[in-house]
Amino acid sequence: MVEDEHGGRRLEVRVRGDFIDSNNQNKLLDIDLVQQNLTTSKIGKRIIHLATTPSTNTEAKELLAEGCEEGTAVVADVQTEGRGRLQRTWYSPPGGLWLSVILKPSGLQPEKLPLMSLAAGVAAAKSISSLYPVEVHLKWPNDILITSKKLGGILNEAVYSGTELDGVIIGMGLNLDLPLGDLEEDLQNTATTLRTELPESVEISNEKILAGILNHIERLYDLLISGKHNEIIKEWERYSTTIGSRVSVNLDGDNKLKGEAVGVDELGALMVKTDDGSIHTILAGDCLYLIEEG
Repeated sequence: MVEDEHGGRRLEVRVRGDFIDSNNQNKLLDIDLVQQNLTTSKIGKRIIHLATTPSTNTEAKELLAEGCEEGTAVVADVQTEGRGRLQRTWYSPPGGLWLSVILKPSGLQPEKLPLMSLAAGVAAAKSISSLYPVEVHLKWPNDILITSKKLGGILNEAVYSGTELDGVIIGMGLNLDLPLGDLEEDLQNTATTLRTELPESVEISNEKILAGILNHIERLYDLLISGKHNEIIKEWERYSTTIGSRVSVNLDGDNKLKGEAVGVDELGALMVKTDDGSIHTILAGDCLYLIEEG
């Protein structure tokens, strides 16, 4: 482990395994550049940079159990066992951004934790769209899209001791500076990468994207803690392609709910208006867009 000081910020580099070949050395994160672009007071004050790890969320949970400071960020060049919602495998090769941020929202009601997923999506969308000429969209509950294809996703995990909330891990995976062909073949029709969506002449800086995400997470987290939930929801809705769309939401088991997504409520739950005019509030589920009703 190597530690360095950056104006009160602490960087740790932990090298584990040997999964990155020489052809991918130029895709390793320059954490010095990340630090130079941070404007935060808390988020990213400590950044742990891993060459490889099974999962940044798993690493973050271990750090939380050890009593790490709030705002600690874990970032990896490669994840070997990355996961998304419902324990789905998340392919995480070099050139992507694999990130977890540790928060300790004491006093925040547990039912408002889903708002943190919306906030994380906004942070990613704002960071990428401010740096590159692409339209980034958000799909409820946790997808980040470009041209209707999945660029990345959010996996937030709450950690409890009994009934007491110890902290929340904001996990994020983004396909950035890698060609589409680097993704697994079965993902290439539904996913995309930032490299695919930009001209080859445009240089992608994962470092600047990461710094922007951390800067926005801190701003949005402050809004959440101060009770300004509606401001987070309004920002999410500006990027959302879900609102106004015909959707089918997969609930528990084989249950599905079809209708028009008309908004999200103050807890971040999706509101769906079915054909009989009733409004249903959905806290969790897979949301699919419907092109036509069959």
